[in-house]
Amino acid sequence: MRNPPEITVVMPVFNTEAYVDRAVGSVLCQTFENFELLLINDGSTDGSLLRLERWAKVDARVHVFSQANQGLSGARNTGIAHARGDFIYFMDSDDLIKKDTLHTCLECCKSNQLDFVFFDAEVFEDGVQNSVLVEKFDYKRAHTESMILSGIETFANLLKHREFFSSACLLFINRKFLNKIGLLFENYIVHEDELFTSILFLEARKTSYISTSFFLRRLRAGSIMTVPYSMKNINSYFVVGTKLLGYTKENIKVKEIVDLYLKEMIDAAVWKAYSMPWKSRIYILTLCLKRWRKYVKIKTLFALLFKKYKES
Repeated sequence: MRNPPEITVVMPVFNTEAYVDRAVGSVLCQTFENFELLLINDGSTDGSLLRLERWAKVDARVHVFSQANQGLSGARNTGIAHARGDFIYFMDSDDLIKKDTLHTCLECCKSNQLDFVFFDAEVFEDGVQNSVLVEKFDYKRAHTESMILSGIETFANLLKHREFFSSACLLFINRKFLNKIGLLFENYIVHEDELFTSILFLEARKTSYISTSFFLRRLRAGSIMTVPYSMKNINSYFVVGTKLLGYTKENIKVKEIVDLYLKEMIDAAVWKAYSMPWKSRIYILTLCLKRWRKYVKIKTLFALLFKKYKES
Protein backbone atom coordinates (compact mmCIF):
# COMPACT_ATOMS: atom_id res chain seq x y z
CA MET A 1 0.00 0.00 0.00
CA ARG A 2 1.18 3.51 -0.77
CA ASN A 3 2.14 5.33 2.41
CA PRO A 4 0.72 7.64 3.52
CA PRO A 5 -2.68 7.72 1.78
CA GLU A 6 -3.84 11.06 0.43
CA ILE A 7 -7.51 10.30 1.15
CA THR A 8 -9.35 8.47 3.91
CA VAL A 9 -12.80 7.10 3.13
CA VAL A 10 -14.78 6.33 6.29
CA MET A 11 -17.66 3.87 5.92
CA PRO A 12 -19.75 2.94 9.00
CA VAL A 13 -21.41 -0.46 8.65
CA PHE A 14 -24.41 -1.71 10.59
CA ASN A 15 -26.39 -4.69 9.30
CA THR A 16 -26.07 -3.88 5.61
CA GLU A 17 -24.91 -7.32 4.49
CA ALA A 18 -27.07 -7.12 1.37
CA TYR A 19 -25.54 -3.83 0.18
CA VAL A 20 -22.05 -3.37 1.58
CA ASP A 21 -20.19 -5.28 -1.14
CA ARG A 22 -21.43 -2.87 -3.82
CA ALA A 23 -20.64 0.11 -1.63
CA VAL A 24 -17.09 -1.07 -0.99
CA GLY A 25 -16.66 -1.99 -4.63
CA SER A 26 -17.61 1.50 -5.76
CA VAL A 27 -14.78 2.88 -3.62
CA LEU A 28 -12.14 0.35 -4.63
CA CYS A 29 -12.76 0.94 -8.35
CA GLN A 30 -12.01 4.68 -8.11
CA THR A 31 -9.77 6.17 -10.81
CA PHE A 32 -7.67 7.62 -7.97
CA GLU A 33 -5.93 4.83 -6.06
CA ASN A 34 -3.90 6.30 -3.19
CA PHE A 35 -6.53 6.14 -0.45
CA GLU A 36 -7.42 4.07 2.59
CA LEU A 37 -10.89 2.72 3.24
CA LEU A 38 -11.81 2.45 6.92
CA LEU A 39 -14.74 0.08 7.44
CA ILE A 40 -16.24 0.65 10.89
CA ASN A 41 -18.29 -2.36 11.93
CA ASP A 42 -20.72 -0.76 14.39
CA GLY A 43 -21.96 -3.86 16.22
CA SER A 44 -23.51 -5.60 13.21
CA THR A 45 -25.50 -8.74 14.01
CA ASP A 46 -25.83 -10.03 10.45
CA GLY A 47 -23.06 -11.21 8.12
CA SER A 48 -21.64 -7.74 7.46
CA LEU A 49 -18.41 -8.21 9.42
CA LEU A 50 -17.51 -11.36 7.49
CA ARG A 51 -17.86 -9.46 4.22
CA LEU A 52 -15.71 -6.60 5.51
CA GLU A 53 -12.96 -8.97 6.59
CA ARG A 54 -12.98 -10.58 3.15
CA TRP A 55 -12.39 -7.18 1.54
CA ALA A 56 -9.50 -6.46 3.92
CA LYS A 57 -7.83 -9.73 2.84
CA VAL A 58 -7.93 -8.89 -0.87
CA ASP A 59 -7.04 -5.17 -0.78
CA ALA A 60 -4.38 -3.69 1.53
CA ARG A 61 -6.08 -0.30 1.41
CA VAL A 62 -9.01 -1.69 3.40
CA HIS A 63 -8.92 -1.64 7.21
CA VAL A 64 -11.66 -3.00 9.46
CA PHE A 65 -12.47 -1.69 12.94
CA SER A 66 -15.13 -3.30 15.10
CA GLN A 67 -16.92 -1.74 18.06
CA ALA A 68 -20.09 -2.12 20.09
CA ASN A 69 -22.99 -0.29 18.47
CA GLN A 70 -22.61 3.46 18.90
CA GLY A 71 -24.71 4.68 16.00
CA LEU A 72 -23.65 6.50 12.85
CA SER A 73 -22.01 9.38 14.72
CA GLY A 74 -19.92 7.13 16.95
CA ALA A 75 -18.78 5.05 13.97
CA ARG A 76 -17.79 8.12 11.96
CA ASN A 77 -15.91 9.54 14.93
CA THR A 78 -13.98 6.27 15.20
CA GLY A 79 -13.07 6.72 11.55
CA ILE A 80 -11.86 10.27 12.17
CA ALA A 81 -9.69 9.05 15.04
CA HIS A 82 -7.95 6.47 12.81
CA ALA A 83 -7.76 8.50 9.59
CA ARG A 84 -4.35 9.17 8.04
CA GLY A 85 -5.28 10.82 4.75
CA ASP A 86 -4.89 14.51 3.99
CA PHE A 87 -8.56 14.54 3.03
CA ILE A 88 -11.53 12.64 4.40
CA TYR A 89 -14.78 11.45 2.88
CA PHE A 90 -17.73 9.90 4.73
CA MET A 91 -19.83 7.33 2.89
CA ASP A 92 -22.73 5.14 4.01
CA SER A 93 -22.55 1.37 3.49
CA ASP A 94 -25.68 1.02 1.35
CA ASP A 95 -24.82 3.77 -1.13
CA LEU A 96 -22.43 4.22 -4.08
CA ILE A 97 -20.05 6.81 -5.52
CA LYS A 98 -19.06 7.40 -9.13
CA LYS A 99 -15.61 6.31 -10.30
CA ASP A 100 -14.06 9.78 -10.58
CA THR A 101 -15.37 11.13 -7.26
CA LEU A 102 -12.15 11.04 -5.26
CA HIS A 103 -9.88 12.23 -8.08
CA THR A 104 -12.07 15.20 -9.03
CA CYS A 105 -12.65 16.34 -5.46
CA LEU A 106 -8.98 15.99 -4.53
CA GLU A 107 -7.83 18.04 -7.50
CA CYS A 108 -10.40 20.75 -6.79
CA CYS A 109 -9.39 21.02 -3.12
CA LYS A 110 -5.66 20.97 -3.76
CA SER A 111 -5.60 23.39 -6.68
CA ASN A 112 -7.78 25.93 -4.85
CA GLN A 113 -6.50 25.27 -1.29
CA LEU A 114 -10.04 24.60 -0.07
CA ASP A 115 -11.19 23.57 3.38
CA PHE A 116 -13.77 21.38 1.67
CA VAL A 117 -15.70 20.94 -1.54
CA PHE A 118 -19.32 19.85 -1.83
CA PHE A 119 -21.34 18.27 -4.63
CA ASP A 120 -24.73 16.81 -5.57
CA ALA A 121 -26.35 13.38 -5.39
CA GLU A 122 -28.79 11.18 -7.21
CA VAL A 123 -31.33 8.92 -5.51
CA PHE A 124 -32.05 5.43 -6.80
CA GLU A 125 -34.85 3.15 -5.62
CA ASP A 126 -34.35 -0.27 -4.15
CA GLY A 127 -37.72 -1.92 -3.66
CA VAL A 128 -39.43 1.25 -2.36
CA GLN A 129 -40.92 2.43 -5.68
CA ASN A 130 -42.21 5.70 -4.32
CA SER A 131 -41.79 8.57 -6.76
CA VAL A 132 -42.88 11.06 -4.08
CA LEU A 133 -40.00 9.99 -1.85
CA VAL A 134 -37.53 10.09 -4.73
CA GLU A 135 -38.58 13.67 -5.48
CA LYS A 136 -38.43 14.56 -1.78
CA PHE A 137 -34.81 13.44 -1.51
CA ASP A 138 -33.58 15.41 -4.51
CA TYR A 139 -29.99 16.55 -3.96
CA LYS A 140 -29.41 18.55 -7.15
CA ARG A 141 -28.79 22.29 -6.96
CA ALA A 142 -30.09 24.54 -9.74
CA HIS A 143 -28.95 27.95 -8.44
CA THR A 144 -25.57 27.30 -6.83
CA GLU A 145 -22.45 28.36 -8.74
CA SER A 146 -18.97 26.84 -8.63
CA MET A 147 -17.37 29.82 -6.92
CA ILE A 148 -14.68 29.96 -4.26
CA LEU A 149 -16.25 31.68 -1.27
CA SER A 150 -16.07 31.59 2.49
CA GLY A 151 -18.23 28.97 4.13
CA ILE A 152 -20.48 31.63 5.64
CA GLU A 153 -21.10 33.25 2.24
CA THR A 154 -21.81 29.87 0.68
CA PHE A 155 -24.10 28.82 3.54
CA ALA A 156 -26.10 32.04 3.15
CA ASN A 157 -26.46 31.52 -0.61
CA LEU A 158 -27.54 27.91 -0.19
CA LEU A 159 -30.18 28.87 2.38
CA LYS A 160 -31.40 31.69 0.16
CA HIS A 161 -32.07 29.29 -2.71
CA ARG A 162 -33.21 26.44 -0.41
CA GLU A 163 -30.33 24.31 -1.67
CA PHE A 164 -28.57 23.46 1.58
CA PHE A 165 -28.36 19.67 1.90
CA SER A 166 -26.84 18.57 5.17
CA SER A 167 -25.65 15.06 4.24
CA ALA A 168 -21.99 14.55 5.15
CA CYS A 169 -21.79 12.22 2.15
CA LEU A 170 -21.84 15.31 -0.08
CA LEU A 171 -18.64 16.73 1.45
CA PHE A 172 -14.96 16.12 0.69
CA ILE A 173 -13.03 17.64 3.57
CA ASN A 174 -9.46 18.74 4.27
CA ARG A 175 -8.63 16.70 7.39
CA LYS A 176 -6.20 19.32 8.71
CA PHE A 177 -9.06 21.82 8.69
CA LEU A 178 -11.39 19.32 10.37
CA ASN A 179 -8.87 18.65 13.12
CA LYS A 180 -8.15 22.35 13.55
CA ILE A 181 -11.76 23.18 14.34
CA GLY A 182 -12.13 20.00 16.43
CA LEU A 183 -15.42 19.04 14.82
CA LEU A 184 -16.94 15.62 15.51
CA PHE A 185 -20.40 14.14 14.98
CA GLU A 186 -22.88 14.50 17.85
CA ASN A 187 -23.47 11.12 19.46
CA TYR A 188 -26.81 9.44 20.20
CA ILE A 189 -29.01 11.47 17.87
CA VAL A 190 -30.29 11.14 14.32
CA HIS A 191 -29.98 14.08 11.90
CA GLU A 192 -26.43 14.54 13.20
CA ASP A 193 -25.41 15.87 9.77
CA GLU A 194 -27.57 18.96 10.31
CA LEU A 195 -25.19 20.02 13.08
CA PHE A 196 -21.91 18.78 11.61
CA THR A 197 -22.38 20.26 8.15
CA SER A 198 -23.72 23.64 9.25
CA ILE A 199 -20.76 24.19 11.60
CA LEU A 200 -18.38 23.03 8.87
CA PHE A 201 -19.72 25.79 6.62
CA LEU A 202 -19.64 28.38 9.39
CA GLU A 203 -15.97 27.61 10.13
CA ALA A 204 -14.65 27.31 6.57
CA ARG A 205 -12.30 29.92 5.13
CA LYS A 206 -12.57 28.68 1.53
CA THR A 207 -15.00 26.27 -0.03
CA SER A 208 -16.43 25.54 -3.44
CA TYR A 209 -19.03 23.47 -5.27
CA ILE A 210 -18.80 20.86 -8.02
CA SER A 211 -22.01 20.60 -10.03
CA THR A 212 -21.88 16.82 -10.38
CA SER A 213 -23.90 14.06 -8.71
CA PHE A 214 -20.98 12.00 -7.46
CA PHE A 215 -22.99 10.40 -4.66
CA LEU A 216 -25.66 7.78 -5.38
CA ARG A 217 -28.04 7.39 -2.45
CA ARG A 218 -30.05 4.20 -2.16
CA LEU A 219 -33.71 4.63 -1.18
CA ARG A 220 -34.75 1.43 0.54
CA ALA A 221 -37.29 0.23 3.07
CA GLY A 222 -36.05 0.38 6.66
CA SER A 223 -33.43 3.06 6.06
CA ILE A 224 -33.27 6.28 8.08
CA MET A 225 -34.90 8.10 5.19
CA THR A 226 -37.95 5.83 5.02
CA VAL A 227 -38.78 4.88 8.61
CA PRO A 228 -41.78 6.64 10.23
CA TYR A 229 -41.21 10.04 11.82
CA SER A 230 -40.99 9.82 15.62
CA MET A 231 -40.07 11.65 18.82
CA LYS A 232 -36.49 10.52 18.25
CA ASN A 233 -36.46 12.64 15.10
CA ILE A 234 -37.98 15.74 16.64
CA ASN A 235 -35.85 15.52 19.79
CA SER A 236 -32.73 15.19 17.65
CA TYR A 237 -33.66 18.32 15.70
CA PHE A 238 -34.11 20.17 18.99
CA VAL A 239 -30.68 18.97 20.16
CA VAL A 240 -29.17 20.31 16.93
CA GLY A 241 -30.95 23.61 17.45
CA THR A 242 -29.73 23.87 21.03
CA LYS A 243 -26.14 23.11 20.03
CA LEU A 244 -26.21 25.70 17.24
CA LEU A 245 -27.59 28.37 19.56
CA GLY A 246 -24.80 27.51 21.98
CA TYR A 247 -22.31 27.89 19.13
CA THR A 248 -23.57 31.42 18.39
CA LYS A 249 -22.85 32.52 21.96
CA GLU A 250 -19.16 32.12 21.24
CA ASN A 251 -19.48 33.19 17.58
CA ILE A 252 -21.92 36.09 17.70
CA LYS A 253 -21.18 37.16 14.11
CA VAL A 254 -22.96 34.08 12.76
CA LYS A 255 -26.11 34.53 14.88
CA GLU A 256 -28.13 35.95 11.99
CA ILE A 257 -27.37 33.11 9.59
CA VAL A 258 -27.89 30.46 12.28
CA ASP A 259 -31.29 31.99 13.05
CA LEU A 260 -32.12 31.82 9.35
CA TYR A 261 -31.12 28.16 9.24
CA LEU A 262 -33.07 27.29 12.37
CA LYS A 263 -36.19 28.95 10.98
CA GLU A 264 -35.97 26.54 8.07
CA MET A 265 -34.86 23.41 9.94
CA ILE A 266 -37.01 23.63 13.09
CA ASP A 267 -40.09 24.71 11.17
CA ALA A 268 -39.74 21.78 8.75
CA ALA A 269 -39.15 19.38 11.64
CA VAL A 270 -42.28 20.52 13.47
CA TRP A 271 -44.37 20.43 10.28
CA LYS A 272 -43.54 16.73 9.75
CA ALA A 273 -44.73 15.96 13.27
CA TYR A 274 -48.38 16.18 12.16
CA SER A 275 -48.07 12.45 11.33
CA MET A 276 -47.36 11.57 14.96
CA PRO A 277 -49.85 10.54 17.70
CA TRP A 278 -51.97 13.28 19.25
CA LYS A 279 -50.21 13.14 22.64
CA SER A 280 -46.81 13.65 20.99
CA ARG A 281 -48.13 16.56 18.96
CA ILE A 282 -49.34 18.34 22.11
CA TYR A 283 -45.96 17.77 23.74
CA ILE A 284 -44.16 19.20 20.70
CA LEU A 285 -46.49 22.21 20.68
CA THR A 286 -45.60 22.87 24.31
CA LEU A 287 -41.88 22.72 23.51
CA CYS A 288 -42.34 25.08 20.59
CA LEU A 289 -44.17 27.65 22.66
CA LYS A 290 -41.58 27.47 25.44
CA ARG A 291 -38.36 27.41 23.43
CA TRP A 292 -38.76 27.44 19.66
CA ARG A 293 -41.59 29.87 18.95
CA LYS A 294 -39.23 32.25 17.12
CA TYR A 295 -38.41 29.55 14.59
CA VAL A 296 -41.83 28.07 13.87
CA LYS A 297 -44.50 29.62 11.65
CA ILE A 298 -48.08 30.03 12.84
CA LYS A 299 -49.37 27.86 9.98
CA THR A 300 -46.96 25.11 11.06
CA LEU A 301 -48.38 25.13 14.57
CA PHE A 302 -51.88 24.92 13.10
CA ALA A 303 -50.80 21.97 10.96
CA LEU A 304 -49.35 20.32 14.05
CA LEU A 305 -52.71 20.62 15.78
CA PHE A 306 -55.24 20.14 13.02
CA LYS A 307 -53.68 18.55 9.94
CA LYS A 308 -54.87 14.96 9.46
CA TYR A 309 -52.33 12.36 8.55
CA LYS A 310 -53.13 10.25 5.50
CA GLU A 311 -51.27 7.07 4.68
CA SER A 312 -49.68 7.26 1.24
